[in-house]
Amino acid sequence: MDNSFGPLPYNFEPASREGEQQPPNRGRHHGNRREIELWCQENQWRIGQVSWCLCGKCQAMSSAEESMCCREVDPFWALVETLNPRPDVTCLTLHPGFEGCCLNPFVLQAVSLHRIQADGSFQRNMGFIKVFSGLI
Repeated sequence: MDNSFGPLPYNFEPASREGEQQPPNRGRHHGNRREIELWCQENQWRIGQVSWCLCGKCQAMSSAEESMCCREVDPFWALVETLNPRPDVTCLTLHPGFEGCCLNPFVLQAVSLHRIQADGSFQRNMGFIKVFSGLI
């Protein structure tokens, strides 16, 4: 029997205790945080200006981490490059799916809940979920 469209068991298991061994692909995903920190240190010059923008839609931001153009992030820009037929899209915000996927509060809530559940922080983020749910 295929249960891929129904409730999944163990969706909201308790958060692990400190010092507990985590199975692979579980727990908080940190990515390359050190690389991001180094990049931010090297790119402090981006703060408060937009000369680094490649798409023409970026705004001056208050941190280096936020001062990045959609065209500088390969996975983001690949979403535009794989459109077929490819419209004249110069910025990820002009992608035909951007509004539905990135500005729809219901989609954002579902993605947020999925990420919180996947990284094991469901219990720690209950306050966030209540506040976010109130926005919808």
